Amino acid sequence: TPLTMGGLLSACQKAIPTPSSLTWVDDDFLLAKEVGPWMELPLWIPASDKDAPGISAIDCNRAFDAGLTFRPLHETIQDTLAWALQRDPDWKWRAGMEAAKETAVLQAWHNR
Repeated sequence: TPLTMGGLLSACQKAIPTPSSLTWVDDDFLLAKEVGPWMELPLWIPASDKDAPGISAIDCNRAFDAGLTFRPLHETIQDTLAWALQRDPDWKWRAGMEAAKETAVLQAWHNR
């Protein structure tokens, strides 16, 4: 079964102890606010991007037939969070939006 962004984020919410809420913002708004696809908002490619239809669309059947398995998603999420929390608080991530910009974009979305 393909994993959607909504499915991934829902699994993240269930796997971590901190309550969270999601705000879905449309592509045109994000582009108008100059949010950078993929690097500022990891895993996001706007539907208008000519490469969007094929991004991450691969046939894994041969790998599955050869024995590929995955560990449970919640374990991957929990371990990734544990790894991230071991970083120095001043660690500069190479991807992701700066907190101030994220706040401004969300505020603009909610105030529209």
